Amino acid sequence: MKSDLLKKWDEEIEEMERTKKQLAKLNEPIYAADLLNMELGDQDWAVDKIIPNEGITIISGAPKSFKSWISLHIAMCIENGLAVFGKYQATQGGVLIIDEENHLRIIKNRLKMLGMNSSSNPELVLLNQKGFMASDPKQVCFIADLCDRLKINVVILDSLVRIHRSD
Repeated sequence: MKSDLLKKWDEEIEEMERTKKQLAKLNEPIYAADLLNMELGDQDWAVDKIIPNEGITIISGAPKSFKSWISLHIAMCIENGLAVFGKYQATQGGVLIIDEENHLRIIKNRLKMLGMNSSSNPELVLLNQKGFMASDPKQVCFIADLCDRLKINVVILDSLVRIHRSD
């Protein structure tokens, strides 16, 4: 029988191996000629013509310009399969909001003002003020595993300036 220390060591080694595999994928180049020969199919959208399923979308603006409000509205629409701004159809799916900026009280009040109640959005998940850093591979692996486990389709980061150490 393994001791607790050996079990913990095995778990850390497994986590390091997952991290190495994910980082290796990031370092594999692709030649343009190979790309042109790939069959990739049509673009799938989380929000039609605005947010692709496979990609990154950034909402940028001056401070206090309602970026967090817009992100919450988009999250609620994706979670419920509704049209964003009443115009751009969202594909229903799970949403994770990593909010390193706003207190839970603020988020709760905003969700209520946007019409959410405790029984309406079971697939909207929050990580709030947990110190998430996108530059930490272990934390990125944790988020990837969480998304797999909870069937998360879209991750919203609020705000970008709070989750990285770069300039």
